[in-house]
Amino acid sequence: MDFMTPAQAQAVRARTGTVEVTDALNKAFEAGQASGRTVYLPDGLYIVGNLLFGSQNQKGQSAAPLGLQGQSKMGAVLRARPGLRGTLLQSWSLAGVTFSDFSIETTGTDAQAWDCQWKPGPGPSTQNVIRHIMVTGGTAPLHVNWDNLNDTYPTAVTVRVDDPAAASCGISMVQSGGLSLMRECIWANCYLRFGTQNGKIDGCWGHGIEFAANSLNHVEISAGYLYANPTHRAVLWSQSYQAFQSVRALICIATQFVTETPGAAAYFELNAYSEMRFLGCQWIGLTKPLLGKRSLSDSYANVLVKIEGGTHSGNLELNENPRFEIECEGFMNFATGRMVTKNRGGTFVPIIRGAGAAAAPYTSGSKTFGRYHRSGNLVRFKMRLEWSAHAGAGSRSRLQIAGLPLAYDPESIDSVSLEYSGTTFAGKHVLPQIANGVIDFLATDGSTVTLPKSGDLILSGSYTVLA
Repeated sequence: MDFMTPAQAQAVRARTGTVEVTDALNKAFEAGQASGRTVYLPDGLYIVGNLLFGSQNQKGQSAAPLGLQGQSKMGAVLRARPGLRGTLLQSWSLAGVTFSDFSIETTGTDAQAWDCQWKPGPGPSTQNVIRHIMVTGGTAPLHVNWDNLNDTYPTAVTVRVDDPAAASCGISMVQSGGLSLMRECIWANCYLRFGTQNGKIDGCWGHGIEFAANSLNHVEISAGYLYANPTHRAVLWSQSYQAFQSVRALICIATQFVTETPGAAAYFELNAYSEMRFLGCQWIGLTKPLLGKRSLSDSYANVLVKIEGGTHSGNLELNENPRFEIECEGFMNFATGRMVTKNRGGTFVPIIRGAGAAAAPYTSGSKTFGRYHRSGNLVRFKMRLEWSAHAGAGSRSRLQIAGLPLAYDPESIDSVSLEYSGTTFAGKHVLPQIANGVIDFLATDGSTVTLPKSGDLILSGSYTVLA
């Protein structure tokens, strides 16, 4: 606050939001550049217009490393003055600079929040440190421009747009090769865009992460949260259909992909990756997504990977002839062979019938239920069967139970336990035996258990599914 008047400094500390301090901050930035020092922002509300951080010398490089350091991420706030246009914070062609612990707010304006790109004339923007930054965007089509920003590792960066119907770009990283988005990087109600310097991005499609054609980036996302609101078509999307001409490597570690998009929209519409890794990731949403194909009718795209998902669940399946290397570890559960295991649950309707007899009508009681949970290829189930007036009952009908969910090997049911039998089998001990995909009851002495007209059973067990 060395370059502010006492009234300006008091207004900033008090967060009145009534006094603009653009000129004071620009003077501080110039002084920091000239002396090679870091500009420090104490906690407060700074009402600003167009800020220019870091001028360039004739060689196109920064005169000396410097930084913009706030006291705290949520405490030091750069807020756009009403009606601001253009860019709030411009920091072109800087190398070895640290941006840390402050917020940028352009809510209610159409100003771009931050332009931190490598301009062809002034020189490179590389090896910068960007951490603990919060950006809340307004109505601009692009909020943070990190084009040509190389060898940079954003950490704990949040970009969000309060308008849930927005389809704006949160961060653009065109020609930003070798960039890692580390730990707690979040995009909400906006999307992240990668591409080549000369690649054409077809407007504002509205995807969580968008890769332009012919992109050659190495993208790594760690502990991220990627959100696509109902306006967005997908969480991840790629334009390129040429082998190895899109993102060279996409590595996602412990990252959540969340979408509210209903209907047939996909989480992923990606093409042409040379390497793709999902380590300990989670897919949350409403639809079954496809990975590797923009649309079912597009003959240029090949389905490389298929993901089936529901709320807090999903599975990843390789196609017969994948054209890229893929590695999946800790995806909801664990990986086996070429298929990542599934983890989901649901309900089913158990059926009472007699052995070898055609289905016969009966009245199912209100307590009847069937629940299962699948972890990998192992399914655990629990059911209760309450019935009366079974037309198939009789001395020649042996009790059987069918209706277990999912396709499974009849010989693969590991165990079945009789937890409760009411008065139907009082004084008897029954031994469930599996035959031909049904639960077939026998008494402990090997004799058959007759199907009664009414009964009440509670069973639990597990079995292995085929796929």
